Amino acid sequence: MGKIKVQRFLQDPACCAIAGIATVANYYNENIDYKITKLITKKKVTKNIKEGLESGEMGSLLNCLGFKTVIMISSDVDYLDYTWSGFSKKKMIDKLQEVCAVSRERLRPRSIMKWLSEKSFNNRLIIDYNFGDYIRTDIDNGIPVIVTFNWTIFFRQCREIKRRFDDIQGEYEDHCVVIYSYNDKGVKICDSHNECYRYKLKNYKSGFYFMSWENLMTCVGFGDIFLVRDYDETIFEKTKKEINGRST
Repeated sequence: MGKIKVQRFLQDPACCAIAGIATVANYYNENIDYKITKLITKKKVTKNIKEGLESGEMGSLLNCLGFKTVIMISSDVDYLDYTWSGFSKKKMIDKLQEVCAVSRERLRPRSIMKWLSEKSFNNRLIIDYNFGDYIRTDIDNGIPVIVTFNWTIFFRQCREIKRRFDDIQGEYEDHCVVIYSYNDKGVKICDSHNECYRYKLKNYKSGFYFMSWENLMTCVGFGDIFLVRDYDETIFEKTKKEINGRST
């Protein structure tokens, strides 16, 4: 299928979402790069980027960069429920508020609730697992797609805790990449990781590689995909003025 030309940016540790979002935003506005995207993240979204961005924070960052409509497709039943799939945005927000009130893990649902509540943008959360349909449709329309997936599974790595391998107490790592092309067998990925692609993973060092549909669907699991619409450069210019005002 058609191949979308995208700019790869190299990430700092835990900043894959920032780099992936910069890649998609740069496709619409060449004045957006990793440096300005990271600055906007710190000034407008969250100062705590050492552990990566939550799903709602990713949506908010896309809004700040100029996308008036951001659609998140998720099947994360750790905090979502398929009985909500037909809910209005207001009812979805109410349900997420209930989750935040009782759940031990509140960061992700709270970030999504905040993002959905932003009245200046037409943001939507869709509960679904037919990720391939959304990916193919957007690529066919010339729109790159942001995807989060289980990096530990795909690269068959040991789990980690505090940046150290620990196969007993360690946790898996989520990773954010951009899909820019596909065919019947799989998708082509733009990946911002660089320092970790050495030794057995050296073939991935260029940051551009292929992933089969079977592997992608397995590794996305409870991950999310983000679809962008309605780019407005004036929103980005307004965001720049706001952060420049804060830094003076």
